[in-house]
Amino acid sequence: NAVADLIDAIGEVTLSSTDAIEAARAAYEALTDDQKALVTNYETLTAAEERLEVVKDEATANPVKIFVTISNKGNVVLFQQNITVTDVNNNGFFDVDDALYAAHEAGYTGGAAAGYASEVTQYGLGIAKLWGDTSYCYGYWLNNASCWSLEDVVAEGNHLVAFVYTDGTNWSDAYTKFEKFDYTATAGQALTVKLNKAGYDANWNTVFSAHAGANITVYDSTGKALTDGYTVADNQDGTYTVTIATAGNYYVVASDADPLTVPAVCAVAVNEDLDKKAADAVAEKIAAIGTVTMDSKTAIEAARAAYGALTAEQKALVTNYETLTAAEKALTNLNKPADPN
Repeated sequence: NAVADLIDAIGEVTLSSTDAIEAARAAYEALTDDQKALVTNYETLTAAEERLEVVKDEATANPVKIFVTISNKGNVVLFQQNITVTDVNNNGFFDVDDALYAAHEAGYTGGAAAGYASEVTQYGLGIAKLWGDTSYCYGYWLNNASCWSLEDVVAEGNHLVAFVYTDGTNWSDAYTKFEKFDYTATAGQALTVKLNKAGYDANWNTVFSAHAGANITVYDSTGKALTDGYTVADNQDGTYTVTIATAGNYYVVASDADPLTVPAVCAVAVNEDLDKKAADAVAEKIAAIGTVTMDSKTAIEAARAAYGALTAEQKALVTNYETLTAAEKALTNLNKPADPN
């Protein structure tokens, strides 16, 4: 009857039913032949096992894509890489282990064979090597929540962050995150991002709080740190104002040595400032007028027409408008009849 109860408890079969089905099977196999004959719902167990295989096949039929970030002792080595995850470990679903294997295949010199390994321990499946490091001092978070094990399931569009602790003794590196995984900004205009640091309450539940004083660095789309072309202001409340001069795709990284933190990464898509672009085009027309002569009429009229087509906001960005009005005045004076006296 105890085994029958375990079988009944399986219920609807999903990926999460694996442990219950395996427990019921183990309990059944521990019975004597006479006891097995008394289990009236054994067919339910075999049907559940068959259904589980189908569910696993369905779950792994189509690979998923997730974003993976990896840092090694405070240095980001993989920036939100879009990784295709397949069921490499053949456990019937896509998990963190599969994702980290794929991330190393895509980004580590020599692939996963050289940079990544996992192993079964007394605590379950864990990391044995991460980005070539074998210190066993690792952490990994999925969608900004600490993972239970490498067998945590990943799904399309998830964000996975894995790291080697800088503090290999006390594992004191605090996890940090930006409020969003990705932002959109306009070239030359301020973007405000918020940084949060993880801590724990009395019951060891994760609690995030605003974190000021971090070092903010902007990287280009290849992961190269910029030396200029951006400014950062720490607003001292966990928010930072970042201004990037040129359109493009970037990563903003926040790190701190005191207190020690795991680097936080967000992607920033910087769009061209279309208003400034339109204003600059008019400013170029005005600058091209040069010294006003009787032949300048066409250029001056073209510059005036272009200026007139701008919006009020765009007109305010034309820095040499006075040059246009001065040219118009000069042309008018050239066209005045000569004084006979």
